[in-house]
Amino acid sequence: MSRLVRLLILFAVWTAAFGAGAVKVQALINFGGGYYVNLCGSGTSATSYSCDPGCSVQTGSCQSNNQGVVKWLCSGKWDQCLESESGWSNFEDVDSPGCGKTVQVSLFDKKCRMQDGGWDESCRLLGYMVWYSGDCWVGGSPTPTRVPAVTLTPTVTPRPQVTGTPTATPGSKFGSPTPTGKVSLTPTKIPGVGSICGKSCSKGSDCEAGFTCADGVCRNPSCPSDASCFCGDVKGAIADKNPQTGWGEWFLLLAAAVIGPAGWKLYQMAKNEV
Repeated sequence: MSRLVRLLILFAVWTAAFGAGAVKVQALINFGGGYYVNLCGSGTSATSYSCDPGCSVQTGSCQSNNQGVVKWLCSGKWDQCLESESGWSNFEDVDSPGCGKTVQVSLFDKKCRMQDGGWDESCRLLGYMVWYSGDCWVGGSPTPTRVPAVTLTPTVTPRPQVTGTPTATPGSKFGSPTPTGKVSLTPTKIPGVGSICGKSCSKGSDCEAGFTCADGVCRNPSCPSDASCFCGDVKGAIADKNPQTGWGEWFLLLAAAVIGPAGWKLYQMAKNEV
């Protein structure tokens, strides 16, 4: 056998092998993360789909107008799948079942599953697609590409410097500090409050400055039974609504004016006794 003949034979074998490899690669029509393993028209070679156009390998779905679409789902790789039947509808697709799953979507001329669970033998198959989602990784997923960690440095806004001595704000203008030992308190008039304490009312909103309506009159909510509205801690801190001056006080004032300093001292002593 001449050298030329041997080269021609080798070329023929190589061409045949290449053609077989090309057919094998063509069989893997990819869709999503998987590929088709059985298609109506080309069978298990899955080189093309050539049946009813209601099914499309480009969208991985089948559709009809007569409730004739059904989907089955199986674990593992199979050329045909008839497990885990879905409900019958006008549309189904392979969806995303996860790795290692076979999905078969079939198109019939009508709904084949009967009410009693039986199969309508008059149904006619129009098309089908069997799709495999791909093998699961053995021993874990492939090593992901490392992404450098980003360290975020928070921006701290300095607090403004406070100069001087802060002044405490009392929680309530009606409250009183608890005295330690004997403390001399100077009565302080609270503007406007004297006209509120004892004011007639029918509801809380009739009393301003945080007063409450108790038994028809405005009172300090901390001590509603105290007519002074100051919880008895500081006498005279809130002036009476209608101060009353008796004749005895007028008499003492007149006597103090007539007698002079001695009379004024007498008036002070008498007032303290009252």
